Amino acid sequence: MNNLMKKTILEAKNLILSRAPYYKKYPPKLKIESIDKRAMISERFKFAYYRIPKAANSTVIATLHCCEYGEVADSLKMKELKTHTYIKPSQLNRKKADVLLDDYFKFTVVRNPYARFLSAYLNKIAKGKPGKKALVADYLNRSVDDPINVDEFLDYLE
Repeated sequence: MNNLMKKTILEAKNLILSRAPYYKKYPPKLKIESIDKRAMISERFKFAYYRIPKAANSTVIATLHCCEYGEVADSLKMKELKTHTYIKPSQLNRKKADVLLDDYFKFTVVRNPYARFLSAYLNKIAKGKPGKKALVADYLNRSVDDPINVDEFLDYLE
């Protein structure tokens, strides 16, 4: 699938999702598709959890699942839990969207940005994995084998 087709599909998906009652009433400033796939709503325990990448998602999801269903989720079940077990905002009708915003406990988990930065540097750069280091090396006009210091990595991220 070429880039134009991918972009068109994403735009169509965002347009369709924008018509859901939740997003009509509370239009987001980010891509709806991205928000919708990271949201997890439990009608049973009346909570809405928004997953932020690289911020203990697997642990939080496994814990929520264990509390709600009484079973430990193994690593194979984690993807299913994120995508099929919980309701997404786009699936809510107008009444349920209002109830969610008024009565549900809403939360997310964040990570210290300095710890996240250090983790990314150590994982992608310091350990020297060529596949992960390639984008940074390319940006810096370097070989993947050349060392990249913390300052250069920060330049890349900015």
